[in-house]
Amino acid sequence: MSTVLFPSVKSKTELQEEIRSLLGELGMSHARHIAEVAIERGLFDDDVLNGFALQGAMEFVRNALKAKQDDGLSFARPVGPDDEWKQRTLWTYKDAFKFLRKSAIGIAADQAEFHKEHEWCLGRFGKAPDLAELLAPEPIEA
Repeated sequence: MSTVLFPSVKSKTELQEEIRSLLGELGMSHARHIAEVAIERGLFDDDVLNGFALQGAMEFVRNALKAKQDDGLSFARPVGPDDEWKQRTLWTYKDAFKFLRKSAIGIAADQAEFHKEHEWCLGRFGKAPDLAELLAPEPIEA
């Protein structure tokens, strides 16, 4: 089931630009505060806010289902034909393959993004921390 989150006159892109402008106005801020100010200023109509409420409930459900069990694995994951959630104990090999493939693709994408961010840091500051430094038990702050 998909929901249309931005049925209002403004497009998603326009709303995203307004949010970015709002951060520029507020300076560094928490996402919660930015969202509260955006709501106060009427950036989102009631349909969008209702969609956000549904998204929040869905996120709670997803987190409950993917929470780690005693064996360190999640209770369920989305492995059905349309990514329906399925209890891990009911998986077939095909379900496991689909989940592992999706995980591997996500890890590769995260790694590529990390490298882009690392290169940006190097270009911007002339230096960038190495991976070992970032993964140290107590990372050295800049």
